[in-house]
Amino acid sequence: MKKFIRTFVFGCVCVAAGYLILQAFSILYRPYQVQTAVAFTMADTVLANGVVVRDEVAIEPVNGVLGYTVQDGIRVYQGKTVAEVFATSVTAQNRLQAQFLQTEIEALHTAQSYGETSGNNVDAVLKQVQANTYEILSVLADGNYKNLETVKAQLTLAENKLQIATGAATDYASRIDTLVALRDSAAADSTAINTVSAPATGFFVTQADGLEQVFTQETVSQLTPSELQGMITGTPQLDLDNSGKIVTSYKWHYYALVTQKQASQFQTAMDKGAKVTVTFNNSTVESLPAEIVGVTLDDTADLCTIDLLFDYTSADLFKLRFEPVTIAFKSYTGIRVDKSALHIQDGQYGVYIKYGTTAYFKRITPILENEEYLLLPLQQIATEDNEVVLYDEVIVKGVDLYDGKLL
Repeated sequence: MKKFIRTFVFGCVCVAAGYLILQAFSILYRPYQVQTAVAFTMADTVLANGVVVRDEVAIEPVNGVLGYTVQDGIRVYQGKTVAEVFATSVTAQNRLQAQFLQTEIEALHTAQSYGETSGNNVDAVLKQVQANTYEILSVLADGNYKNLETVKAQLTLAENKLQIATGAATDYASRIDTLVALRDSAAADSTAINTVSAPATGFFVTQADGLEQVFTQETVSQLTPSELQGMITGTPQLDLDNSGKIVTSYKWHYYALVTQKQASQFQTAMDKGAKVTVTFNNSTVESLPAEIVGVTLDDTADLCTIDLLFDYTSADLFKLRFEPVTIAFKSYTGIRVDKSALHIQDGQYGVYIKYGTTAYFKRITPILENEEYLLLPLQQIATEDNEVVLYDEVIVKGVDLYDGKLL
């Protein structure tokens, strides 16, 4: 009898354990995945390759080590000195060192005079230190380090002022004397043997690729799309043996290569006078508006050239040449749905929605789509053509789905 009771109890325990395991499996293992339908803004985009074309003049190479006296992107006049030429890298480095030390000496003089004229306003200086610290953090977060030295110098100056204002330092006379001696020592062996002048008026750029007179507006505008593609893929090796370049106009072009099907969209936009937004995919520069000024079809290939005109520029943009881009037309806001959720039932496009424990088929008519997503009209009440509404649970992964299936 006792053996029977033990067996019975053991059997009940096994049944209960099996039931719990089954329930846990049904909860943890779901042969489907859902995403909540939320509002999202998508742009109608085209990916393209192409080339940047500017009005620019390369500066002839010189013998020696260059020390630039003008920053990238600064506008200069013809004949302006843009670089000094040194006999050796040591001499060039000494010139940089002397300039750096002079900047530090001037900053210490400024900090020292602050204590004599400001009344040691500690709160004001603390705000300067805080602001400069935040600015450095912002530069580091953006990854745009070209202004790092400037904001670093501003922070150092503010910290030096703080030392004077709080009494942690009475003056910087001793430090200034040391720096003056180091500056004079470096300057003694920093004489330039020549200078480099701007050959034209325009924006100075230290980096030139030797293609300034290869990809010109006059040349590229007369090429067929196939010829341009061949010219890009067969471009000669870059010639970096130069002293920089001068970009003579703030307006510039990007010639994009697209298919003829994509070209019709550009032609329509150009006819309407609509602008596009261009993102240079491998660059940190911001997206820029551009005007479509030319659409050239190719009679022998499924290829088309789109001539995009820009009227904004910067030091970073001056260095672009062969860049893949994303060209965006009009932006739309709607309900974004993963394309993997798309199904066809009785010839009607739609998606399955999870409602409670049941799957329901809802018809859709996308207003925009790309390789990954569909964009549906933004609505909270279903319509005949679009039954998906905000916050529906869209099934993006599942097997053997049908309308009314229990999940």
